[in-house]
Amino acid sequence: MNKDRQKKYFLSEMGFTLIELLVVIAIIVVLASTVLASVNSARAKARDARRMSDFKAISTALAFYFDKYGRYPNESAVATNPWSDNFNSMAQQLVTEGFLPSVPPASQGYIAKDNNSFTT
Repeated sequence: MNKDRQKKYFLSEMGFTLIELLVVIAIIVVLASTVLASVNSARAKARDARRMSDFKAISTALAFYFDKYGRYPNESAVATNPWSDNFNSMAQQLVTEGFLPSVPPASQGYIAKDNNSFTT
């Protein structure tokens, strides 16, 4: 009978206490937040690397266009905002001529605040 009592006591003590469960959950939350922060950082670095690559491709395409024609595409076009109004037509002309594989996508998530800084 003594063995049955010991066995019953042992089985009832096998579970975790509430404190132990809360500590484990807290550790998991801290680890998850650390992983998410590093993933967001990596995503931002990848986005910036893509933008730099796009600018380099546009720069090279413009240099090739200038070497071939002696002028830049849409050089004489005048608009209210030459960068945004003429960019798509200039990039499309570079694609048509074969200097650029495709028009780079517009940046998403950044809004111009003034001429020198951007905000998300």
